[in-house]
Amino acid sequence: MRIRIRVQGMRKVRLRLIRSFTLIELMVVVAIIGLLAGILLAAAGGVRNQAARSQAKAEIAALEAALVRYQSDFGIFPHSTNANPTQSNQNPSTTYLAGSRILFTNLMGRATFSAAPDPGLKAYLEPKVSMVITNGSPNYFIDPWGYAYGYNWDTNSGSSIFNKISPDLWSTGGQSGSTTQTNRSKWIANWIN
Repeated sequence: MRIRIRVQGMRKVRLRLIRSFTLIELMVVVAIIGLLAGILLAAAGGVRNQAARSQAKAEIAALEAALVRYQSDFGIFPHSTNANPTQSNQNPSTTYLAGSRILFTNLMGRATFSAAPDPGLKAYLEPKVSMVITNGSPNYFIDPWGYAYGYNWDTNSGSSIFNKISPDLWSTGGQSGSTTQTNRSKWIANWIN
């Protein structure tokens, strides 16, 4: 604290206190601001993850509804046994690609997102552009984390692994690698409530 004496004329003497922050006080304020920013960023990450999970659930429900409409027209679901959700050490960006491509071509009635449905076929789903990978042909559906959606249905046996009367649809929830029961419990799937 500094004291400044100001003399005006010869009669009045004024004392004025000038207060300033010390370096320690400034460091404490900066630390508190940094701590609050860290908490805010961590909360925002959790909110983003929850939003992505909700989006994946809605997309799986839309895919499942489109599959039911497809099955209503053709009497069967599209065949795909390439993706197996019980196999270990799966990389969802490549392993589930074949099933997701089969799902895309059958539900969209075409091989690419920008094309019109093939003659005699129709689109059973109108997805957002963010749900489709458009490079390469055929295109395929992706979850909010950028991995291909998993799809499994065996028309020969008329069943899948988890859903015995409808196809398995799943997203790994942003996880890649091992499909142990612990990791699979974090998945978003049509066989999980």
